Amino acid sequence: MNLLLILLNAIGAGVCFLAAVLHLAIGWRSHPRSSVQLLFGMTSLLVGAYFLTVINVQAYQDGVTANLPGTALLINIVLSLIFPIVYTWFVAGYTGVKPRWFLFSVTVCYSALTFGVLLLPSAESLFAPGQLSGFRIEDPFLSLTLFGWLLLYVCVYFGYSTIAVITQYRRGEKADALTIGFAIFVFQLTAVVDAVSIFALPNAIFVGQFGFIAFIVVMSLQLTGKTVESERQVRRLNLDLENRVALRTSELSAANDALAASQASINAQYQAIPIPTFTWQQRDGTLILIDYNQAARSLMQNHTEAAIGRTAAQIYEDMPDIVIDLQQCIARGGTLERESTVRDYETGETRILAMTYTFVPPDLVLVHAEDVSGQRRAEEMLRAAAVTAERQRMARDLHDSVTQSLYSLTLLSSGWKSMAEQGRLDDPAPSFQQLGDVGLQALREMRLMIHQLRSPILEELGLVQALQKRLDTVESRAGIEAELLVEGDVDQLPIAMENELFNIAQEALNNSLRHASASTVAVSLSAEDHVVALSIADDGKGFEPAQVGSGLGLATMRERAEAAGGSFVLQSESQKGTTVRIAVPRST
Repeated sequence: MNLLLILLNAIGAGVCFLAAVLHLAIGWRSHPRSSVQLLFGMTSLLVGAYFLTVINVQAYQDGVTANLPGTALLINIVLSLIFPIVYTWFVAGYTGVKPRWFLFSVTVCYSALTFGVLLLPSAESLFAPGQLSGFRIEDPFLSLTLFGWLLLYVCVYFGYSTIAVITQYRRGEKADALTIGFAIFVFQLTAVVDAVSIFALPNAIFVGQFGFIAFIVVMSLQLTGKTVESERQVRRLNLDLENRVALRTSELSAANDALAASQASINAQYQAIPIPTFTWQQRDGTLILIDYNQAARSLMQNHTEAAIGRTAAQIYEDMPDIVIDLQQCIARGGTLERESTVRDYETGETRILAMTYTFVPPDLVLVHAEDVSGQRRAEEMLRAAAVTAERQRMARDLHDSVTQSLYSLTLLSSGWKSMAEQGRLDDPAPSFQQLGDVGLQALREMRLMIHQLRSPILEELGLVQALQKRLDTVESRAGIEAELLVEGDVDQLPIAMENELFNIAQEALNNSLRHASASTVAVSLSAEDHVVALSIADDGKGFEPAQVGSGLGLATMRERAEAAGGSFVLQSESQKGTTVRIAVPRST
């Protein structure tokens, strides 16, 4: 019988040691190291040591070994101190239910109790020859102590294991909970059987070690299966990762090729821009020239290559305004338009550049520099020509108005002088009245000329204020009651429209002043339904439009209205005044 038990225990020891080596190796090689595998390996190692103790006990009974009681005592003490702690932490790690501090206290008490029992003199009977396979305990204190030892072992550890398994099951890990629950149940069942056997069944065979081996086998299969499945998942994940990396690498390669092609296209478009363009980059608060296009090379007469990599302060040392404009563009984060006068380093010729500064986040400024020197010279020539034409017009107006009035005064004075000398001027009052009328008309014409010779006020004051100033300066001083009526939003009209409307109004007022002999004049300006309307009405002597034709500047007013995309209407009748109406779309 002992030989059979030795063989069974030897098989159990081999299984435990094999499981210990396997799981210790798995736990050690894992990254990070698996505490569950390491603890289970330690548990298997301790159970294997217990099997060896049982084998030695059986061999001692057959007289194979000597000095067994001391060896068995030492091994049991060590196992009693280490095994409960390792087993508890393995269950805690597997189920995820950490033991409380009281469980550590119980473990310490259990270990101390076991140690104390083995030191009792009466415990020697446990190892006396012939008493190892079955005995009765006569010492009441030893019996009570052993009973407390078994009660702590079964109730506390079995209770903790049961709570841990139930918690794991409720958490959703049902398969794992059922597996470890079954293994713990078999293990604890054999422990209960052994406890009963000690007190009730002498010469009984202890089966606790076989409960250990059942626990080891079940949990080893479970942990090994988990390890294999984890490795399979890792291999699948690695394969999936490799495929993803390969796919991502291919996508990145294609994206890089597309990006390179896009950059090449952008660079080609940049170089093909007909306007000279410079690219500046802000580095540590300093603007550095990093690129330019072909048109810029032509503009700078191939001096740009030496400027690449230099700061704005170095390149424009004698033109700080350009450096300031670059800094303002960065600060505002928008677009600036400036005109700068630059000097050619070789010829000394000055040129006017229309500069457009555009901020490109996060740190670039594109500068378009267009040489407008020829355009500005042409504009100067046009302005000079316009001044000459205006002078000629003013000369004609002087000749047609003031000069004729003064000549009329001279003729009238000479004629009245001759009539007075001949005694034919009976009543001079009408003659003086006529003389005053001619002089007053000459004064009006002169004031009109003076107003026209003054600097333009439209740009300074705006359309409404310019019209009001005209009425105050000319019409009111000429004794004409003038009124300006404004309706709607007329403050944000296009500049070109304001110029045309103001010129038309001046021409109509000039005609009224020169020819209508009006006592009142009304100017009305309104904006309604995307249409701007202007009317000038007086109560003068009027005229028949069909008889006048295109005289009195009517053709000029009509052309100005049509140039603004609007309409021109003239209403006049003899002795019933004159009204001029212009309607212009606001979008022009």
